[in-house]
Amino acid sequence: SEVVQDGRTGLLVDPGDAGALAEAIASLLADGDRLGRFAAAARKHARANFGWDGVAEQVRRVYRSVGATRWST
Repeated sequence: SEVVQDGRTGLLVDPGDAGALAEAIASLLADGDRLGRFAAAARKHARANFGWDGVAEQVRRVYRSVGATRWST
């Protein structure tokens, strides 16, 4: 759920449901515009959340949280 946002950056199907996977792939192959929108949204999401700046900010938040907890007890 952190990487693929169903209907925004891609399509999610239940694990092991080969029929649903085939349908999802076929629907995207039939709709290149939708596929392109998913791809653009996925790139933007990945850069914002998994690029170096995003990861560094997440690490800073963890350190702040741990530091605040440590010093408040």
